[in-house]
Amino acid sequence: MQRHAAGHGVRQANAERFGVADIEEKGRAATGRVGKRWLSLMAAGAAVAVVWGWLLPVVMQRPQVRRRWENLQRQGIDPSALYYTDLEMMEGLLRELERRRR
Repeated sequence: MQRHAAGHGVRQANAERFGVADIEEKGRAATGRVGKRWLSLMAAGAAVAVVWGWLLPVVMQRPQVRRRWENLQRQGIDPSALYYTDLEMMEGLLRELERRRR
């Protein structure tokens, strides 16, 4: 028991001398930060899953959104296209622009 107390005293003296926290305290603090990061990551993943898996399908069922989607489809516009050049209707327009540039 004496040895443990003396070892702790040396460790505490070194921590004070060099201005560093006790190793055990640092370990607990690091573990807490990692746990909070994982919790944040899981919460963000859950939020994305809720929005993507529940909220967007619910919004898509609204009459206003459904009408807009159908109107875009009738015009040959794919709202999910990344670029306008991904749309089939753009091929003719792009060829016409190229022809005019020459």
